[in-house]
Amino acid sequence: MMFTFHSTWRRQMLVLGLAVFSCFAQAQHEADSHSPVVYAIPESNGLAQSPINIVTGSVVSAHHDIAVHYENSDEHLINTGHTLEADFEPGSYLDYDGVRYDLRQLHFHTPAEHLINGITYPMEVHLVHTQQNDPANYLVVGILFSEGRENDFLARVLDHAPRQAGEQYTDNLPMNALDMLEAIDGYYHYEGSLTTAPYSETVTWLLMKSPHEASAAQIEQLNLIEGDNARHIQSLHARRIEVE
Repeated sequence: MMFTFHSTWRRQMLVLGLAVFSCFAQAQHEADSHSPVVYAIPESNGLAQSPINIVTGSVVSAHHDIAVHYENSDEHLINTGHTLEADFEPGSYLDYDGVRYDLRQLHFHTPAEHLINGITYPMEVHLVHTQQNDPANYLVVGILFSEGRENDFLARVLDHAPRQAGEQYTDNLPMNALDMLEAIDGYYHYEGSLTTAPYSETVTWLLMKSPHEASAAQIEQLNLIEGDNARHIQSLHARRIEVE
C-alpha cells in the first residue's frame, strides 16, 4: 500500500508538472508571436547603464548652463550595420556647465531607446559629443520622435542614406545639427552609459522633453535600413533624474 501511494503521487506530480510547463510554453509562444524581439544587444552588470525609463513624477528640478555652437559643414553618411550615422566635421560644439563637448556624430534608433513613463516612441536620435580635454567622457543629446508631419532634416538624410551595411555616402552633404536639434528648451538629465559596447559609464545624458515629429513613412524607411536597434531598458539604481 505504501509503494502504491508513492507511485500514484509521483505520477500525479509528473502530470501536474507537464501541464504547468505546457501552459507556460504556450503563453510564451503567444507572447513571442505578437511582440517583435528588438533587444538583441547583450546587457551589462554596471549600476549606471543606459537607456532608462524616465518617470516624470520622480524627477527633480535643476539648472545647467548650456550653450550650443553648431556650424554648417559637409558630412558623410555611414551604414554601420547597426545604425545610420552622420559624422560631423570639427568645429561644432556644445558648452555644458563651462565644459566644451565637441560634436562627433549623430545616429538613429528605431524604436527609441529611452522610455517616458513606460511609453516607447518609434524613433530616437542621438547627438554624440566628446569632452574636448578628455574624449573618454561623452555628452549625448537624445531626441525622441513621434509619428506626425514629415521631417525635412530626415528627408535629406534618407535621400542619400546607404542601404547596405558597410556602405557610405562619401559626397559632401551640407548639414547643420541645429536643423535637427532646433533648441534645448527643456530636457531630462542623468548620468549613464553608452548604449552599445563597451557600455562605458562616462555619459552625461540630455534627453529633450518635447518629442519631434517624423512621418510614419520616414520612420519605416529608416527602420528598413537599420532594423530594430534599441537596447533594453536598464535599472535606475540610486541615480537621480533632473529636469529643466
